[in-house]
Amino acid sequence: MTVESVLVVGSGSADLLAALSLKKKLPSLKVQVVSSSRLGIIGVGEGTVPYVVNFIHQYLGMDEYRFFNEVDPVYKLGVRFTWGKRDYFDYTFSQNQWAFQAPDLQRPSGFFARFGHHGIDLPGALMEKNKALPTRGAGSPDLPPAGNLVAWHLENHSFASWLDQSCEEAGVEMPEGEIKSVHQDETGSISRIELKDGQSLSADLFVDASGFRTELLGKILSEPFDSFHDSLFCDRAVVGGWDCKPGEPILPFTTSDTMQSGWCWRIDHPHRINRGYVYSSKHISDEEAEREFREFCPDLNTTRLVTFRSGRHQRVWVKNVVAIGNAAGFVERPN
Repeated sequence: MTVESVLVVGSGSADLLAALSLKKKLPSLKVQVVSSSRLGIIGVGEGTVPYVVNFIHQYLGMDEYRFFNEVDPVYKLGVRFTWGKRDYFDYTFSQNQWAFQAPDLQRPSGFFARFGHHGIDLPGALMEKNKALPTRGAGSPDLPPAGNLVAWHLENHSFASWLDQSCEEAGVEMPEGEIKSVHQDETGSISRIELKDGQSLSADLFVDASGFRTELLGKILSEPFDSFHDSLFCDRAVVGGWDCKPGEPILPFTTSDTMQSGWCWRIDHPHRINRGYVYSSKHISDEEAEREFREFCPDLNTTRLVTFRSGRHQRVWVKNVVAIGNAAGFVERPN
């Protein structure tokens, strides 16, 4: 199949990042993103992994200075799990966290983890002190190689705004509107999408980044979905947070706390603390989860409910549709 044009369907960061990546790597490709501001984005605060840092700055070559000024991310060194027999356990992104063997030890550090595990590597030691990065001359941060030891906490709306502007500058076309109908040709492939305002959009390849709605792969092409609910019981989250108080520390890691029927995340941003209680609706009601959440996080202001399903479509590329992000599948996990 010759692909000269791509139409991305979505309304959040996945569709914009896909469009930007295609246009940056294939400048001659016609790339369009159709989205509806009415649909909005989940907007719960994003905890990433180091591959995201490497992808944006190394693979796509996006300017670091501008990214930090416009997105204002918080460095993430790992995840602090506050469950189990220990007070907490710090998981870092260092490949040597448990494989490192100090000169005066007879075994790698992982052998001794059950005796003492705090500060076992540099990121872990920094997490112990609530410090994001070591310093070098004149107090400036000593950044590790991209994609190696650090990730980000991203405020979703700021990240989406940066992606939106970057897409426009790269030459991505961004028609706004709600989908009215999707048309298929005689082979079952998608031929065009019509919007409610009368626009008709066609492409050789369609990228479904419509999130849990899975507008093209699920609704139009009816690709079967394999649920993971028999092993991953959680299916919703009550989400909230609060504005940072004067002097309140900004933690350089994601926190994962155990709860009665699930777990609770904490993702820190420069001006806001995002928290969410992920739980199983078969084990606790929404009202009970809200009450437990507020008891655990007394500083919460308004909250809202997010529903989801864990699993994946059997195929993520069907005919001329490729699904990415939550439209392809989602696995609920505390990281």
